Amino acid sequence: MTAATPVQKLVLLSDLHLGQPGARTPDPEACLAAAFGQVAARHADAQAVIVLGDLSDRGGAGDYARLKAMIASSPVPVQLMLGNHDDRPRFRQVFGGAGPVQQTLRTADGTPCYLLDSHDPGRSGGSLAGGRRDWLEAELAAATQPGFVFLHHPPIRTFAPAFDAIGLDDRAGFAACLGRHPGKVRAVVFGHCHMPLAATVAGVPALCLPSLFQQSRPRFDAPVFEDDPQAPPGFGVLMFDRDAFALHRLTLPITAKEPPDALC
Repeated sequence: MTAATPVQKLVLLSDLHLGQPGARTPDPEACLAAAFGQVAARHADAQAVIVLGDLSDRGGAGDYARLKAMIASSPVPVQLMLGNHDDRPRFRQVFGGAGPVQQTLRTADGTPCYLLDSHDPGRSGGSLAGGRRDWLEAELAAATQPGFVFLHHPPIRTFAPAFDAIGLDDRAGFAACLGRHPGKVRAVVFGHCHMPLAATVAGVPALCLPSLFQQSRPRFDAPVFEDDPQAPPGFGVLMFDRDAFALHRLTLPITAKEPPDALC
């Protein structure tokens, strides 16, 4: 009998929007504090907490400073990524480093997790220009076991016009990259859309996280955003071993009073 491989766990957050006025909505800092509370109570065995961007609503240095302080309450290491609402230079002022905010993490069983920076300054859409897609290509070429890709912007067609207009610019190039390395990526996980969503890219599952703050509904009839104030904030828990994986959606007991302006 073959021994079972150990189960790995990652906690996945996205679209925090710290600093967004909270008069009509859940307070984003309260949502983040509640999520860290759930991590401490139920998921302290996770390998990492990965946050898939839109850390700040306006890219303010003060938001990043507050985030840095709040991270100290997490019993699990926290890895941060950027979204379209973020500001890379201000983020770097607080957290250090230079260039794209991306890296390859490996879980205890050696599974590679590719944290890919799709932030494109001044735009709502995403890009992998400046060598970022080349970085992923090289990482996949060197990989000895399959892993997961994380990025902020959807690398797939959602069929919701408003989201497709602000997704990843070069979806075809991203898909081609995965296609050149069959079997190297088990799933792609992204944020930005503020709602659960499942699709495929190059035959690989592509899964969207809910927002930890404000949720959206898809609109297929017009290029407009529509908020869903009755849907609670949520985050993901990715469970996997060498044979299978599952992405679970967890919620916080918080709902919006009135929908805010579109946040995506």
